[in-house]
Amino acid sequence: QMLAITRRKLRAADQSFCLARAVAQALPFSATSFDSVVATFPTEYIIDMATLAELRRVLRPGGRVVVALAASFSSDGLYQRLVDLLYRATLQRSPREQALGAPESLLGLRLAELGFAVVERWEPAMNNYVHLVIAEKENKELGSPVLGS
Repeated sequence: QMLAITRRKLRAADQSFCLARAVAQALPFSATSFDSVVATFPTEYIIDMATLAELRRVLRPGGRVVVALAASFSSDGLYQRLVDLLYRATLQRSPREQALGAPESLLGLRLAELGFAVVERWEPAMNNYVHLVIAEKENKELGSPVLGS
């Protein structure tokens, strides 16, 4: 469904595009094809070491993985209550239950095991917060990766 929506939007904007649907553990792209990979609120596939190895494979040296891992609501409007209800209906942890302490995730730890430099932080987003995991692949020419805050 997301591909269909994206395809429709790109056509409406008269943009050229190439979309692909693939298994995360076996991406149909050559090594070092991408500068960045972005995942928004992914399911458990994202912490599979085979998925992370594929992300590492398709990223160029110095490339980044950016994952919006979780959200936390700081307000109690109608939208937040509706999303809270949907999370609970699907037996997931509500964004209202997210603690805003120093973020650390299994995803970040596994990316670090694969040699990525990892930064995790809560990023403000429209009066709410998103837990971002940003991981940079080592740039062999420059040595170790360096992430800015």
